[in-house]
Amino acid sequence: TGDNGPCEEYMALTDKWRKIGTRPYVTGIGYNCDKSLAEGWYRFKGDAGSQLADTRDPPAWEECGTSMVVWLQGNHPGISDGTVDRTFCVTGLNVECDTTLPGKVRACSHSNVKFFVYHLKQPSVGCQWAYCARDTDDIQPT
Repeated sequence: TGDNGPCEEYMALTDKWRKIGTRPYVTGIGYNCDKSLAEGWYRFKGDAGSQLADTRDPPAWEECGTSMVVWLQGNHPGISDGTVDRTFCVTGLNVECDTTLPGKVRACSHSNVKFFVYHLKQPSVGCQWAYCARDTDDIQPT
């Protein structure tokens, strides 16, 4: 848990369509799919939002620029937790969690800015699916 590598060596996801609330059929963005996303460490930044939705406020079907939204089952870790194993859920048409896949999450801090990085993988579902995020301020408290 002491390895700080993921906090320094990650790929940024900044696509506006990844922001939860950017529904594909309302905005004309269309349906996107992460089928070409390489396994690795990622950080959501800018127009994409700042963190995956989690158990506090899970997303619904088509709640960002795709059909099946991938979100974090459980809560985000604290800085002192290091890298933790977590389960990611893929929404179904009428269910919050239709498919699960393993992943990792780490809370990071750089220049007094706290952020999360995620080790993302390809779920075994067909398109259209994607990892989407909220801004920290959008997370509803439980």
